[in-house]
Amino acid sequence: MKRVRTFLAIETEDAVKRLILSTLESFRDSHTDGAVRWVSAENIHLTLAFLGETPPERIAVLGGLLGEVASQTTSFPIRVGGIGAFPNVRKPRVIWLGVTEAAGALTALHARLWDGLRALGWVPEEKPFRPHLTLGRVRREAPPSDLDRLEGALQVPRPAEETMTADSIAAFRSDLNRPGPLYTRLAAAAFQKGAS
Repeated sequence: MKRVRTFLAIETEDAVKRLILSTLESFRDSHTDGAVRWVSAENIHLTLAFLGETPPERIAVLGGLLGEVASQTTSFPIRVGGIGAFPNVRKPRVIWLGVTEAAGALTALHARLWDGLRALGWVPEEKPFRPHLTLGRVRREAPPSDLDRLEGALQVPRPAEETMTADSIAAFRSDLNRPGPLYTRLAAAAFQKGAS
């Protein structure tokens, strides 16, 4: 059977989606669409693990792993805001919204998840975990004038922030299509309730 592109992620809440839409609109107002392939707001998520092409028989074990990790995780707040780019704003390849949380819960969740994935035979990426929400990817063929406008737009202060609660984790299938990727949730597990 055909392999399936999979990843594990935390989904965004409505307040964060509104912030994303507002941020994407501000970039469009600065005429940067020629430089960037923007992600649709409903597809934006906080990736914890990209698993790549996965045999269908291995997908079944992901639901069990998510349940195990979720049972050891208490829901926690995440603050979303601030624009950045990888590798940097002068030579951007990926445009992102920043993600922070005070208590280290996200880093701990990422480590717990990869402990389980390693035990199941997955090999982690070598690059360090830098939590973010990907807004768009810079086009390789972007005209220099659009790249100049993009660099300027990336340096405009955007004070808006939103806080969301990370209360579950999900596994997704990613199907690449010409209009953009289509994500299908394969499994999900809710975290333990935090103190209210």
